[in-house]
Amino acid sequence: MAVIPPNASWHYFGMGFKDSTLTKDKLAACLVNIRGTDFEDGNEIETETDQGHTGTSNLDMGSYRKNATSAPTWEDGFRYSEGLEDYWYGILGDYEVTAHLDDNDDPIAGVYDYHFEQADEGVDLPLATIYNGFQKTTTDARVWNNAMINECEVTFSNEDLPKINPTWISDYNNFNLINPSRSFREPSIFVKAPQTQIYLGAVGASEADMLLNPIDCFTEASFSINQNAEDQACHADAFGVNTKMMGAREATGSITMPWTDATKYLETEYEAFDKYGHIVSENITNKQVWFVAGGQNIFVEDAETHEMEDTGVAYNTIIKFPEVEVTSVTSPKSGEDAKDLTLEFKVLEKPSQSYMTVDMVSDLEDLHIDDTGITLASLYPTTNWPPSG
Repeated sequence: MAVIPPNASWHYFGMGFKDSTLTKDKLAACLVNIRGTDFEDGNEIETETDQGHTGTSNLDMGSYRKNATSAPTWEDGFRYSEGLEDYWYGILGDYEVTAHLDDNDDPIAGVYDYHFEQADEGVDLPLATIYNGFQKTTTDARVWNNAMINECEVTFSNEDLPKINPTWISDYNNFNLINPSRSFREPSIFVKAPQTQIYLGAVGASEADMLLNPIDCFTEASFSINQNAEDQACHADAFGVNTKMMGAREATGSITMPWTDATKYLETEYEAFDKYGHIVSENITNKQVWFVAGGQNIFVEDAETHEMEDTGVAYNTIIKFPEVEVTSVTSPKSGEDAKDLTLEFKVLEKPSQSYMTVDMVSDLEDLHIDDTGITLASLYPTTNWPPSG
């Protein structure tokens, strides 16, 4: 009888952050299920060969495995309460959550304000536990421990949903573990393309002034963050367990928009340091950039009637880069396509401010951070496990 393998679409994955008090041997037990796509494990096993020279040639005498690392990655949408809030914590390392207040400064039940910013100097980025399994079985989960976000790309479009693409560095995954239970939010609260907006203003401009400077039309935009982190095995670490070390962070972005009377000045301003200038300037052009992703109004369940009621407050995400250096503004000088304009920038870092902040309004009570943890041994199947011999 023919054996038909099940469809690979049965795979699932999720993540949870570890409290700073947990040791590297503990896994996060508080997990959120991710409904992103294109999960890749990034597994790599390195070997080293023992060579010897016999007088006529070099011979391979043997080899051994010297390192095992993983770099899991996936693409996800902007979906509130399904990991979106947690990503910013993984990228920046510090957050605060408070009750959202109404016009009378009274808290609105079920609505919360989040503020994410760069962790203090000397504070390591948080570590997470990532899992991936096959829904048709019970004991084939793969678990990545001590995972840290190393790179992240965020994209916006005038046609497509905004996307976030984190890439982690972690210990090599453990495998054949018990699959965790899964539950998903229904309905999914996602950000649509028309609910995104970009603002470009002067460094130090107030919120009121920034909101007066929207880029009324953009076709695509993105920014990426690279921690340039490395993972290296220490002698005290078990094989496949690696120590993470931060590198020199780099953050860049770009915005493409139609070339119009409202945007064409950006090219001249970059070249001349004055939108009315005529001669190239040696001055650098610095700006402040905001990416805003809105959402529908937040509904919460009434404690007495159990009906869903409109709070009148909308989901919202404001990603702020307080100072960027504009590195290029270009537009085509000929051709048959519609004339556009692309602005590129690099993010500046200063001791007195976070290089990026994220403010959110959500109905998520708190992040998926675990302060108890579980051990790998607790995830081993009870039947004939671990194997002997």
